Amino acid sequence: LSLGTNDIWGSLLTGEQTIAGLAQVFDALSDKPLIYIPITPRSFVDADKVSYALQVNRWAAAQQSVRRNLIVIERAVDAIIDPTSTQFVAASGLLDGAVHWNNAGAVKVGAAIAARLSGLYPGRARMVSFAGDAYPTNNASNQLLPSPILSGTSGGKTATGGGTAPT
Repeated sequence: LSLGTNDIWGSLLTGEQTIAGLAQVFDALSDKPLIYIPITPRSFVDADKVSYALQVNRWAAAQQSVRRNLIVIERAVDAIIDPTSTQFVAASGLLDGAVHWNNAGAVKVGAAIAARLSGLYPGRARMVSFAGDAYPTNNASNQLLPSPILSGTSGGKTATGGGTAPT
């Protein structure tokens, strides 16, 4: 879940009002595993809204001790915040403008999520090691490319977008 930011910046709710809404969502999903991404920095500052966002984030982090089904990815904030700023703003080049993560920001947030969850789920090797590890050859494989190691003369090679196909 990534909730709360639009409550504060868009709907102009207070931190307490946003927390009340989040509590309702968390309660409704109390029988499900929850992963919550806290409110992350934006590229503009409003002192009241920043204090509300930080209040919500502190509340959510504290909820981990009373909600066994909840994991809060606090490092998602650290991943994109400008560490040299005295404000709650994103580092340069990580937002699509003022609000949403761009690809670079999403990669950083995704890495924070992966790091937090890495010990909870066993790793899986997703690399193919030979041309036969593909669904057309072996229907036990979840690899859908007909030539997963991009070798041969057909199937997995492409020259779209003006590129040259691998050989």
